[in-house]
Amino acid sequence: MFKNPARQSAMLVAVPAVESGGKYYMSPHFGMAAKFVIARTEAGRYEIVEVLQNPHPPGQEGGGRGRAVVEMLKARGVQAVVALSVGHGAYRHLQAAGIEVYYYPPRRGLIPIEEALQALLQGKLEKAQGPRELE
Repeated sequence: MFKNPARQSAMLVAVPAVESGGKYYMSPHFGMAAKFVIARTEAGRYEIVEVLQNPHPPGQEGGGRGRAVVEMLKARGVQAVVALSVGHGAYRHLQAAGIEVYYYPPRRGLIPIEEALQALLQGKLEKAQGPRELE
């Protein structure tokens, strides 16, 4: 476990998400997520402040998906991302934007974004050392 900056000071965190039945779950792929849930974390708590649509929707032709998402997140003041996976291009853009990446351990089934945010606040997530793509 590591000391997590999200526990001490206010920070905006984005989680790539899919929506099902009015609830948000972690998307398995950062750039192809339909939505991004933005939460403000502070003093061991979080509050969801915004849900954004992916500016480069899944299924749309062409590249630049990771860059478009990172630009959107940076414009909103996001300082960290909690994800299951982040590809090479998106990871490079996140690093260049100064946005930290934390990986949630992959598992089968839907993962509520609340679980991911709690794990971040509890210091249970691995800080990314590079891209990670799930099969």
